[in-house]
Amino acid sequence: MSRFDLKVRVSLEGLADGWTKDHYLEFASFSAADSLDSGDELKGIKDEDTRGMIEVFKKYAKKQFAGGKVLVAGETVDAEVDDLEALPAPVITNIFTVVSRSEFSNPKA
Repeated sequence: MSRFDLKVRVSLEGLADGWTKDHYLEFASFSAADSLDSGDELKGIKDEDTRGMIEVFKKYAKKQFAGGKVLVAGETVDAEVDDLEALPAPVITNIFTVVSRSEFSNPKA
């Protein structure tokens, strides 16, 4: 784990009724090893295997999870890593894209 505080926030605003700008998830950036490992895992998955891709995306989102705020029973509470299981596939895909994007994983000094 890096000593650097490299986190990205993914907004959950508009996910459903009641979800506002106060609802988000935070993730640590990918290390070089995580970037390579996730790429290797995705290479073995065919483009039409959406379920396989989502599982890889979810695995790495869970690994990089750093916290956040979610809505549970009408209350804003701290997010837990297991909350990622309840997210729709497009949100998981967006999280993976944001956390693994090159300009975030390889910040310019």
